[in-house]
Amino acid sequence: MRGLATVVILLFSSCALWSQAEENNQLGLLLGVEFIADHCTTATPSVPVKISNSEVFQLNFAHRLTGTDTQLWLEISAAAGPSHLVRSADPNCHHQ
Repeated sequence: MRGLATVVILLFSSCALWSQAEENNQLGLLLGVEFIADHCTTATPSVPVKISNSEVFQLNFAHRLTGTDTQLWLEISAAAGPSHLVRSADPNCHHQ
């Protein structure tokens, strides 16, 4: 259910806010999902490391530096995936 909600949010809440053609600034706001594969350590014994998926928030700001027909823009992007969980087992812990 959470996956479906994420897809719905991705499709309907992802938005870009553009200013009028006469303006010099553009602002884009995006919402997405980040998928990270699980890994193992290289030490012996190898320990699995699990990294959870996360929502990603992205902000894009662009400023037109010059031009009307041919334009030069400066764009600044930032992204954050704030809710990653990293888990691994302790290889020295032996449960009986």
